[in-house]
Amino acid sequence: MKGGDKSKVVYIPVIDNVMHWTNIVTGFRWSKNVEEDSTEYKTLKLPAFTDTGASCITGPPQEITFITDVILEKIAK
Repeated sequence: MKGGDKSKVVYIPVIDNVMHWTNIVTGFRWSKNVEEDSTEYKTLKLPAFTDTGASCITGPPQEITFITDVILEKIAK
């Protein structure tokens, strides 16, 4: 973690015997690096790919559409 506050790192265990870094995720929060937005978003309780270095976003279409719309809105500002 370069230049970040290591005390705020959250470690998520992974599910055994699954091909990728996966766990059950029920929501997310944007990083302060994105914006001073502490809004927490609830998602469907489903297995999720939890690799923070992933450059692709996959998941249930309704939820992914919302996430990509928010990202595009923030980029446009």
